[in-house]
Amino acid sequence: LRVGIGLGYPPTASIYAVATLEILRVVAEEAGYTLEGEELLRSASSIDQDAGAWYDYVDAMRAALVEGSSLVYRRGEQPIPLGLGEPLELELVGEEDLGEELAVDELGEEVASPLVRLAGMLVVSLVSGLREGSGLGREEARKLARIENGLYYILYGVEPPEDDGCKWVPSLQRVYGVCLPGKRLGDTVAFTL
Repeated sequence: LRVGIGLGYPPTASIYAVATLEILRVVAEEAGYTLEGEELLRSASSIDQDAGAWYDYVDAMRAALVEGSSLVYRRGEQPIPLGLGEPLELELVGEEDLGEELAVDELGEEVASPLVRLAGMLVVSLVSGLREGSGLGREEARKLARIENGLYYILYGVEPPEDDGCKWVPSLQRVYGVCLPGKRLGDTVAFTL
């Protein structure tokens, strides 16, 4: 993985999601209001949209934080909590700049829509593998990650990682590299799904 920027910290999008939720909670409390659950999520998303900084994956991260659970998220649909309690270790590698990004209007809806759907189906397939207990290290998961990395190249101009077992995830106007443990490319972090 050709990444050297920002080693040693989580994806910027994660930091942003946590910070904006907490700022919104504190501001609401100072004004004498209490924002809970869905209201908190709608408020944060609305502020992002008004500021021109809305990203659906940030909404997904916030939903997971509010729910206190890993989940599969698609805007406009109910999130699917994973609730597996399965430990997962990943190496956080760092961020990479986007290349030439293709906008939906450049691709046309008839091309963009299936690409976005494919990205979602890849996540659902990975989750199904986790639910079946087959783990992320299996060959099928590596192939799905390879396809997803290809989508990042098509849509965002980011070269696929050189290392097998590594993939891109969204960050704020960048991508963030994560790898299966043992690559020794970044800091190992444990998650519970």
